[in-house]
Amino acid sequence: MENCIFPTERALGVQWNTDTDKLGIRAQIKSKPMTRWGLISVISSIYDPLGFVCPFILQGKKIFQNETRLKKGWDELLTPENEKKWSRWIAEILKLEKFKVERCILPGDFGKIVTRELHHFSDASVEAYGAFSYLRSVNGEGRVHCSVLVKKSRLTIKQIQSLVRN
Repeated sequence: MENCIFPTERALGVQWNTDTDKLGIRAQIKSKPMTRWGLISVISSIYDPLGFVCPFILQGKKIFQNETRLKKGWDELLTPENEKKWSRWIAEILKLEKFKVERCILPGDFGKIVTRELHHFSDASVEAYGAFSYLRSVNGEGRVHCSVLVKKSRLTIKQIQSLVRN
C-alpha cells in the first residue's frame, strides 16, 4: 500500500495531523504595535484549550500584566524593558509549531490495562499558579505509559505577601 499523506485538520482550535495522529498548536502571529492592545491581541490569538503550551503563554501574560500595573493607556508604547522581553517572547512563538503531542491517550499496541491512576499536581508562586493532570496506565506485562490530560496556569491578580500561613 502506498504511503498516504493526510491533511492537517483543525479540531476545536487545535491542529490535528491526521497522518501522524498528533496534535499541535498554530502559532502564526500578525505584527502588532508594541502597546497593551498589541500584546493582548497576540496573546489571545494563541488558542490552547488543553493547556499544552500554557507555561509559554504565561510569560506573555506576565509582560501584559506588568504594563497594566503601570496604569498606562491601551495605546501607549511599552516600557523599554518590557519591549525587550516582548520582542524575545515574539521571536520564540514560531517554536510552538514544533510542539506535537499524541492524540490518543494510549498507544494502539499497549494491550490490556491492569491499573490506571489519575495524578494531579499544582503549584503556586507570588506571580502565578498552575495545575497539571496525567493518566498513568500499566498493562499486563508491567509496561507503564503516562499521558498528559490537561494543564492550566493563571497569573495571580493581587500580590500575595506570603504563601505560607503561620
